[in-house]
Amino acid sequence: MFSYLLLNKPKGVITSTRSGTGRRTVVDFIPFSLRGEQRWYSVGLLDADSTGLVLLTDDGELARQLEHPKLGILKEYRALCAGLADDEALHQLRAGMYLVNPAADGTKTTQRAAVEAVRILKRLVDRARGGRTLLGLTIREGEPREIRRMLARVGLKLRELERVGMGPLRVSGLAPGATKLLGKKDVEKLREAVLSG
Repeated sequence: MFSYLLLNKPKGVITSTRSGTGRRTVVDFIPFSLRGEQRWYSVGLLDADSTGLVLLTDDGELARQLEHPKLGILKEYRALCAGLADDEALHQLRAGMYLVNPAADGTKTTQRAAVEAVRILKRLVDRARGGRTLLGLTIREGEPREIRRMLARVGLKLRELERVGMGPLRVSGLAPGATKLLGKKDVEKLREAVLSG
């Protein structure tokens, strides 16, 4: 019997399941009744500054499938940016761009990054603080800080990033730091999303 736990990750928490730095990790939010000797996997990495949906499970096989680039499921985000996005910026995000990714050994690789979909949810015009744009973005893959870097390339500085959906799962109604144990139907929908991906 595997366990599947939905977490609304608060800001400042890291998604690594192991931390040698003393910082809070997503594993700290697993209820004591579910903790045991099994290894837990975090699906859907978010940097410490980002918030939102993270799936925690001890089902290693499903975790690998959900993260696989070709089988991976769509992930939805809300991004609050400094600046007013225009049609050209959205076009560039959809068309994609190449980003340089440094490796641990000092080498660098270039990888193409693109969003599956992007739309403006709200434009906030404030003369004192400057304009801001709330974007809805959907991606299938994602390197660390990829959304932040893509937005910077089109002239938008990311202020807040929240993952609001992953495949059939949604974070709405779940307070920051709260968890929800997924039932059989939710897990079946996740497996179907992997197969259709």
